[in-house]
Amino acid sequence: MKISSFLLLLLWINRCSEHPDCFIPDDFQYPDNKIGMGKTFVYQNSATQEVTFKDLKILNVNGQHFQTLKSYDSSSAGDSVKSLNGRTFETFNFFMNKGGNPVKAENLKDTILKNGQKLGIHLTERKYEAEDLRYIVTSQEQFLKDTTVVWENSELPCLVTQANAEIRIEVKADTSINHLIEETSEYYYAKGIGVIKYTNQFIDHNGKDNYDVWELKSIKKIKN
Repeated sequence: MKISSFLLLLLWINRCSEHPDCFIPDDFQYPDNKIGMGKTFVYQNSATQEVTFKDLKILNVNGQHFQTLKSYDSSSAGDSVKSLNGRTFETFNFFMNKGGNPVKAENLKDTILKNGQKLGIHLTERKYEAEDLRYIVTSQEQFLKDTTVVWENSELPCLVTQANAEIRIEVKADTSINHLIEETSEYYYAKGIGVIKYTNQFIDHNGKDNYDVWELKSIKKIKN
């Protein structure tokens, strides 16, 4: 399971649009009117030079305008998220079912607590269940700081958030190898762009400390 890709999609697509009950202001996301036939966001790992892609599209169904975001790299598909009115509608995981049909998440919680602080606190909990595996993913994201970033020679305002997540992995056939991954991430939302940078730190089930920094390198027209 690719932890950084998995969590990014759950947080990346929580837009505001014209709806007040959402977490990240619409000004700090990629504008709907620029998506067109779809855009591909290309991210690169600053240490390994690995590249991942996020495809953003508008999907019109029965008069409703959904956004879809799919993650993948050069070798495999990752996860996909469908949102409506700024909130997650459906989430699918492509890793769990070993090449079979993607596993749809059960959305257990998606709440924004207004605590008097900027943005509030965004709480999510989702469960993914395959024949032999169960993932339960919880996350708490909140405002960390304001900063600026440079994109294509322009300095842009940027919101930085911190997310603390837990991924509980349960193996149905052998509960002795169940384990919990705790991750701390920072997300940089640039005005008019969306997530321009993100970091992930976690200790995997082998006790190895992982730290990754991913930066947006380009935004391209999607290849159909």
